[in-house]
Amino acid sequence: MRPPAPGSEREPEQFRFATLHRAAAWLVVALWLVVSGLVSWTQIHDRDLGFHIAWGRLILQKFDSVRALTLGQDPSSLVYAYSYWFYQVVVAALFDAGGPIAVVSLRVGLVIGTLAVGCGIAKKLGAPLWTVAASLCLAILIAHERFVDRPDLVSHLLLVASLAVLQLGRNDRRVWALLPIQVCWVNCHPFFSLLPALVLCYVAAEFIDGKRDLRRYAGLLAAVLLASCLNPRGPAVWESQVALIRFASAHSLPFPVMEMVSPYAPANPFFALWVFRFALPVTLLLLLAARRELGWGALLGAAMVAVLGASTRRGMSLYAVTMLGFLPLALTRLVGGLHPGGRSRVAGISLGLVAVLGLGAIGGLLSGRIYLAQDKSMKIGSLSEVQFPALQASRFLHDAGVVGPLFHNPESAGALLMANGTRLVPFLDARWLGTKESIAAYHELTQATDQTIEQTWGGIVARFPFEAVMLDFYAMPALLRHLDASSSWTPVYHDAGAIVFLRNDGPNREVVVSRGEREEPGAVVPPRDSLDRLGEAVTGALQRGAPSWLTPVSFPWTDFYSANLAMQRRHRGDAVEAYSRLYAAENGTLRLSAHRRDVLNNTLWCLTGSNQARALAGLAAALVPDEPDPARRRSLTLLQAQSLNALSETSAARALAESVLTDPLATVSDRWWGWFTVAESKRASSDFTGAVNALRSAAELFPQEPTVHRTIAQILDRNLNDLPAARQEYRAFLELGGQDPQIEARLAELTQ
Repeated sequence: MRPPAPGSEREPEQFRFATLHRAAAWLVVALWLVVSGLVSWTQIHDRDLGFHIAWGRLILQKFDSVRALTLGQDPSSLVYAYSYWFYQVVVAALFDAGGPIAVVSLRVGLVIGTLAVGCGIAKKLGAPLWTVAASLCLAILIAHERFVDRPDLVSHLLLVASLAVLQLGRNDRRVWALLPIQVCWVNCHPFFSLLPALVLCYVAAEFIDGKRDLRRYAGLLAAVLLASCLNPRGPAVWESQVALIRFASAHSLPFPVMEMVSPYAPANPFFALWVFRFALPVTLLLLLAARRELGWGALLGAAMVAVLGASTRRGMSLYAVTMLGFLPLALTRLVGGLHPGGRSRVAGISLGLVAVLGLGAIGGLLSGRIYLAQDKSMKIGSLSEVQFPALQASRFLHDAGVVGPLFHNPESAGALLMANGTRLVPFLDARWLGTKESIAAYHELTQATDQTIEQTWGGIVARFPFEAVMLDFYAMPALLRHLDASSSWTPVYHDAGAIVFLRNDGPNREVVVSRGEREEPGAVVPPRDSLDRLGEAVTGALQRGAPSWLTPVSFPWTDFYSANLAMQRRHRGDAVEAYSRLYAAENGTLRLSAHRRDVLNNTLWCLTGSNQARALAGLAAALVPDEPDPARRRSLTLLQAQSLNALSETSAARALAESVLTDPLATVSDRWWGWFTVAESKRASSDFTGAVNALRSAAELFPQEPTVHRTIAQILDRNLNDLPAARQEYRAFLELGGQDPQIEARLAELTQ
């Protein structure tokens, strides 16, 4: 019998291991494609979609009308009109025929298609699946912020498709597929100039490698440039590139637009940005190290897109999808020097980590925790909703027949156009297109304060004869309060997204008469039953723990926004009602919200001066640990102590007040209130002598304050029966300017 050949017994085992490893890698890749699908499968929320739908409807009605009609006040918007037209026509037709779910389905298809093509490039280059899975995870973590209803998604797909052609088919007839790609791109998004730039990168790479077929390269580049002119505007479509560069460099605006700020700028960091900050230099170094395997074309193309990503946050996702096709091969080279067992361990560990991240992402997305942690009012599904601010207010403008000129936030222009078409001309449209005067006026109003707003608004209205104003409650709070108090303007509509004011004596007079709403000023104390409801809701919420990890979370965003609007308007009654609903519905999610501290502080303002001692004590106790200002912490501690006194929890109240008294940083006012609180706790526990001593300590801090002497006199008179001392304190109260007829009468009795 012949003995088995050396190693032949291990071959089936190795084959099974390799098969299982490959199957596991495919599962992890599929897992992250599911993640990308879930991230995309949310309700419509991007504000610019209304802008694109409005233009799409206009183009569908009369294609040539765009040449003469602008949806903004500035004719420069025509520069962009035909840069998006095909995408706009598609989304308008989908939305009007199939509703929001049709547009969301397009979004999901574009996202998954882009990622699939990127993974396909990596596989064609020979990268193992575990590197594809790791790169896919990284790409989604960086790019997911841009998985929204914008033509940018078309650019993502066409960029990756162009890279596939240039990397895999540039030396054969497949390279001519770049021409239909360019034709589609130039009619969908202004980023079409990336394709000629990529062609130049690969031409430069060919020259570096010594392949100098100048005629072929010049013909390819000329054909791509010619294809870029197959647009209704012809070669003039390149004007959009000049406008885009000008906008990206912020020369047209006196303030920064966040998506055009560098990811390395210090303002407003978020998760995807942090991932990008670390991933960009690391992945570029890996690609540089793998330049022999990838070729100079891939390296130069990735470097070009990396420059865009490092310059603007909007370009981060472009680099992420570019990197997806090339990074897997670079990772393969990185571990190529390890022995086979070491490579298997690295692959296994990587797959395990990426799988755990994927499962966590799916769980966090389905439960809503990821969006809540990112402070986003989004959730998987709910595809019938169109969730961007001012849409309902814009529909009100349409239904009520409100006429302009209209002032509004530029972010609301998409909703305004979607609901009104060309009927109301935006002050600034969704592309921030407007005259220099309108942009300057908007900037003035965002910078105005309650002290300067009257003069600022008066000067602007003199230049722009507005008949209507539609505001959210964040951008211009001073203007919101000014109009709310003005006798010339009346609020006629408000919801959780926006508020509409109309001029009283203008062409919208009938709407003002029929829809006008005037509410009580904020200083009016809300009804007792409203305060009771809020107090009970607050107490219950503060005692409630955070929801478990497996529990789906749903923050009451509508009530939150309604409360914010009421707070900006200083309408205390509305704020009390909105916060009552919020606390009743938050179900523990307030503990997870980035707005928890603001909500608690606002609620404290709503309840200040009320008899809701339990709620006030709870709010103060909840705010103290996270309060960075020592002076504010002492004030909250004293409020908690005073509320506990009202609840007859005198020992705890006294301990808190004494902690303020022993604080070396406590001010004279802090110590005065501390002694007063200690006196109240001692008085409540029948330690009247201790109460008097505490009050005398307070009197030493503010000798001219008459109130303390009245309280001392009353304790001496009613509780300690020390009438001579009481008489002396009554006199001190009156001599220091105190006025109280009852005190005067009692002193007269004691003097007889």
